[in-house]
Amino acid sequence: MTAAELPTGTLIKNRYLIDKLLGEGGFGRTYLAHDKDRFEEK
Repeated sequence: MTAAELPTGTLIKNRYLIDKLLGEGGFGRTYLAHDKDRFEEK
């Protein structure tokens, strides 16, 4: 079973805003996201 990729603009826990997919492999995916609670830090 494969999990769906998170689309750009997805907000997780009302805090992390997904910018883009950086890469993926056998164990999962890595995303670049903004932390809305920490000065928009990536």
